[in-house]
Amino acid sequence: MRRFIECLIPNSTCNLECSYCYLIQQGRRKQEKGFYKYSPETIGKGLSKERLGGVSLISMTAQGETMLSAEIPEIAREILKQGHFINITTNGTQTKRFEKLLSVTEGFHSHIHISFSFHYIELKKRNLIETFFTNIKKVREAGCSILLQINLVDEYIPFWNEIKELSLKHVGALPQVALTRDESNGTFKPLTKLSFEEYADSHRQVNPI
Repeated sequence: MRRFIECLIPNSTCNLECSYCYLIQQGRRKQEKGFYKYSPETIGKGLSKERLGGVSLISMTAQGETMLSAEIPEIAREILKQGHFINITTNGTQTKRFEKLLSVTEGFHSHIHISFSFHYIELKKRNLIETFFTNIKKVREAGCSILLQINLVDEYIPFWNEIKELSLKHVGALPQVALTRDESNGTFKPLTKLSFEEYADSHRQVNPI
């Protein structure tokens, strides 16, 4: 693998409203759809192996929900046609977009990795947990690799047992746990009201080391 490239998709729209979202913390959520200056074909050619020096991993994420961008399946296809691997970070709720992605990237599924962010409370509130895990199953069965990840926040602590049960049932593994930053005042500290020891212990509750 020659390079790792993180691409920020120009989209701040999202169908969830997680309290720990950095845009919501900072009061910057505008629910605006981004504008793409270049076509998927031009983007693909701009990321050719010749220009990048070899096969690379191109990771795509947005300030909002990545898969709400209608252009993502075609952009993914054009990057994969260049011989690269891709990662897409998503909240896992956009079924039709996943179906389109799998359809237009037929033959390249082994080069696709999808990071599913398990926003448990919002998914449960909106009755989307079944949709979330069905989409994970859909892409795994197509030959893509996946990662289940979850934010470590205080509001999840009462639900860790249910989160673990769902994860083991549908994925066969516990989720990767990511520290969540408090960026509300321009600071970069853990988003928690707990002491460091209590915060670390809450991490061990969901994914013991």
